[in-house]
Amino acid sequence: MKYQLGLGKQLGSKQNDAFPVSKHSKRERAVPRASAQPSLTSKERHRGNSMTKAEIKAERARLGISQSLMAQRLGVSPRTISYYEKGEVPVPKTIELLIQSRKDLERLTKELQLADNHISRIEAINASI
Repeated sequence: MKYQLGLGKQLGSKQNDAFPVSKHSKRERAVPRASAQPSLTSKERHRGNSMTKAEIKAERARLGISQSLMAQRLGVSPRTISYYEKGEVPVPKTIELLIQSRKDLERLTKELQLADNHISRIEAINASI
């Protein structure tokens, strides 16, 4: 068996800092991904009030933003957003709460704008009296 130093030099015999070189590639030795496990149903994967893959995808579409921009806003990688939308990874409660908080903020902002418009109208009426 040949041995290889951490720097990539091959040696013909064992050395103190040498590591055995396998005849298999890293890809062949790789541990199977989670997708090799039995797939879970949507209900099993998303217990409680967690968002489903369709809901997170619909929310991104409603906002009209890319996966990259959504990832940036939520503090995760674009690949993670892709996993959420494909249902490969359940949406964590923290991400769901961030999205819900954003929706609540948008709703409250609209309500405040409407209230401000009403106050402006009332002030205009009072000024004309």
